[in-house]
Amino acid sequence: MKYYQAILLTISLFFSHGALSAERSWFDEPIKINKAYITDVEAVIIESLEQRGWEVKEKSPAMVTAWLNDYKGYELVLEIKHDNTQISFNQLSFKKVDCNSKKRCKASTKYSDKWRLYLRKNIAMNVHKRAMDQLLNNEKIRNAWLDKLKTGDTELKTKLARNFIDIEYFNDYALAEIVSQIDANYQRKNLSGDEVQQYAFFCKVLARSKQEQYKSLLSQVSRKAKSRKLRNYVKGYLTEMASS
Repeated sequence: MKYYQAILLTISLFFSHGALSAERSWFDEPIKINKAYITDVEAVIIESLEQRGWEVKEKSPAMVTAWLNDYKGYELVLEIKHDNTQISFNQLSFKKVDCNSKKRCKASTKYSDKWRLYLRKNIAMNVHKRAMDQLLNNEKIRNAWLDKLKTGDTELKTKLARNFIDIEYFNDYALAEIVSQIDANYQRKNLSGDEVQQYAFFCKVLARSKQEQYKSLLSQVSRKAKSRKLRNYVKGYLTEMASS
């Protein structure tokens, strides 16, 4: 495997997890990081907390106490420790807010588990995106990565587009290449079903980026694409874009 492929594969593992013990849940698993790509771990954590509606209760050089305050009638407090190799999580408390009897005060872990999982996923995504940004500053790696988007088959291009959407990663170089391919192909006759899916996901990437500069192209595709399915997909993306 080439060097750049090995690196990109390694950072993609932020989102994977192997077999876990029965005593430990996925949201407890530390997020592994590489100090070569992530230079300010605390900033990543705080940004992620803000995105998910959490507050910083306390912080020190190696720890952030995260507070989900009176969310849907609950309070959840996590201890998030960090160093140059990983980010780890420990729940400090979870309770109902303003309850006055033992029965009513019982807090279901299905809520805390879900909210902890969402926060962990958000932090992992932001770690991943920062690592990608650092990697793609290297011209050789960036060109090799973009070459996959330019020359890959329909299946690979669709997978790449779905990945951009899943991790909310909207790199300017990738967006420019996606625009070029849409512009050159959306009016082609007799697109295969797989090609319609590919260009639909390409258009969805542009819409999810929420950048106004792409609205004109998306509008053209929604009106002038030869494929009715593609037109309908993109009309939906424009509606979603307008309401976001």
